[in-house]
Amino acid sequence: SSTTERSFEDRANFDAPVDMRSFSEGRGTTTDSPAIIEATAEELPGVENASPVFRNNNAEMATPGGGGMRFQALGLDPGETGDMLWFRDDFANVPVDDLLIQLDGPSQLAGKALPGVPTTLTVWVNPSPDVAQTTMRARFLDANNVAWTADFGPVGSAGWHELTTPIGGVGGLREHTPPFRLISFEVYEPPNARRGSQKPIAIDDISVKDAAGTTTVIETFEGSGGWAPLPQRTQLADAFVLKTDTPHGGRQYGEFVYSAANTQSTSQGFYAVDAIVPLGVVVSRSFSNSTGLFPGTRGLVVVNEMVVPITVLANYDLFPTLPGGQGPSVIFNRDQILTWVNTFSLSQNTFANEIWFDLEEGVDRPELAGLVFAEFGFDRWVDLDESLRQVRSNPLIVAGGSGILVVAFLSVLGLVGAAMLVSLWTAVHRRRVEFAVMRALGTSRGQVFRVLTLEYLVVIVIGLVGGAYLGLFVARRMLSFLNVTEGGGRVEPSFILQTDWVFVGASCGVVLLVFAAALLFAVRQLARITDAQALRTE
Repeated sequence: SSTTERSFEDRANFDAPVDMRSFSEGRGTTTDSPAIIEATAEELPGVENASPVFRNNNAEMATPGGGGMRFQALGLDPGETGDMLWFRDDFANVPVDDLLIQLDGPSQLAGKALPGVPTTLTVWVNPSPDVAQTTMRARFLDANNVAWTADFGPVGSAGWHELTTPIGGVGGLREHTPPFRLISFEVYEPPNARRGSQKPIAIDDISVKDAAGTTTVIETFEGSGGWAPLPQRTQLADAFVLKTDTPHGGRQYGEFVYSAANTQSTSQGFYAVDAIVPLGVVVSRSFSNSTGLFPGTRGLVVVNEMVVPITVLANYDLFPTLPGGQGPSVIFNRDQILTWVNTFSLSQNTFANEIWFDLEEGVDRPELAGLVFAEFGFDRWVDLDESLRQVRSNPLIVAGGSGILVVAFLSVLGLVGAAMLVSLWTAVHRRRVEFAVMRALGTSRGQVFRVLTLEYLVVIVIGLVGGAYLGLFVARRMLSFLNVTEGGGRVEPSFILQTDWVFVGASCGVVLLVFAAALLFAVRQLARITDAQALRTE
């Protein structure tokens, strides 16, 4: 019964690994950052800890043309979730804290820091003749991690020339909080552009100017490895290289070579290389087996229509709320995946769509669920206490704990004791002549007793060990129904056979006591007949 109860409780914990999780079929009504959601949620009555979560059950591999393998994507706070989460030791090779801490790191893109409060951005370009009508824009982030773009317009004809744009974009700088960071440059092809070719644009000497007219050069491309192409799902990969043949100034310049085959459904350009890119992830073993991306390898995935570069850090077999029956899964650092997608997405509408709660004792959970809906628009929730209450009222568990199995066990134990007593008595009765001969040859009664004890003790020990092993084997077979749902599907997580070794040890002790009592009874019966009587009558 303990195995059955543990199995059903593990299922409930797997679906609700925290006291309560609240979510919506959509994304709810909140557009706040995870930090604001967390602070607001923790002010609700009865909430000890709250952790916003990002979930997308339709993420896919970034294969050319689309149609990549689908998987479940989950974004967590690696520093906080481990302390809140129910997790079983057999889900991964390491504890959950050690698994998730690998995702820890900076949450924002560093980009190129801009000094002061600059008002304009200037870049020198030398495009190839066939990209004159290609539009270029710069992308920025402010202190609140809010992204915006500023358009340069068409890159123009061949030959080195300046492109300048106001940094404030459409809404002006009043909408943004300094300091600012330059994140990327992006290009957009006109509808009539020739497809299937690769086109270069030379870039050099990026500078900013503030309201006082002070100009500061922020990039000369004299270093190495400062920029990289935004990942794409096209067959013709974009590239960013440093060259020395015709710089505008200094010894080097950058050249962005892009494929005109891009559909423009995602941003295309080059970005400032960042410590968090590619994004570190931990993935299910099924994901690695399906994609060939094992720990230490890199790949591209699509989350909310945005191509995301990843590097696999570790594997797990199972993770709560990510059933293997719904496909492989990938776990991100929540803040990193939201930063990447919202920075480069054309729509910038990806937000936390779930909240996990640790609650105080005695909190009114339906009332809390109502408050969460009113505040965040999350209209669904999974309550761990309610799930466990339903589990413990399951007739299978109630019947298992009603004493039926205990009565059966005691009955079997009584039959074993009776069988042992009869076996010893008949054995002693059958071997009376043998023992009488041994006594005639000088063997004492104590020695005969020790011989009999040794013989049957070996049998008892082998029986106990073999019986315990056979019992475990049969129990696993008999309880295998716990790995199948009512509809015939596979249960996750699988059951763990619960063995009460204290009870088993006590039962073995009872068997040994019965054995000792039966042996003493048999020997006393043997002592009632003299050796002479045994030799004369048998």
